[in-house]
Amino acid sequence: MKLLSHRGRIRVGMLVAATAGTLVMGLASPASAAIGVPGDRYGVYFEANGDKLQACDNNPDGWGVYGELWVNGVYNRSVTTQGHASPYCTPWKTGDIQEPANVEVKAWLRRGSDWKWVGSAYGQA
Repeated sequence: MKLLSHRGRIRVGMLVAATAGTLVMGLASPASAAIGVPGDRYGVYFEANGDKLQACDNNPDGWGVYGELWVNGVYNRSVTTQGHASPYCTPWKTGDIQEPANVEVKAWLRRGSDWKWVGSAYGQA
């Protein structure tokens, strides 16, 4: 479990180490544009300022990005880039969250009925 609460933004993504093929999970720093497969970019983002969720896919590999927001352990909302040509970011999906709240952002890659788990990030709203 990783915790990130920097300027109210949580980013989820996946890195694949090119040398050994090792899967490394992590969170992007606020200065970076996204975390993803090196050379390719995608992510799921939550901003506490406005309680908004967004998914972005800049990799035309046929996989869409799917993300969910969970608040205090309960599903809240989802976003997906599936069905859109890359590059594409979903509109911000907003809704009021009673604060303070524990939030979890979950991310997957999806192509048809195939799913690839990317990871989760945890924070506060």
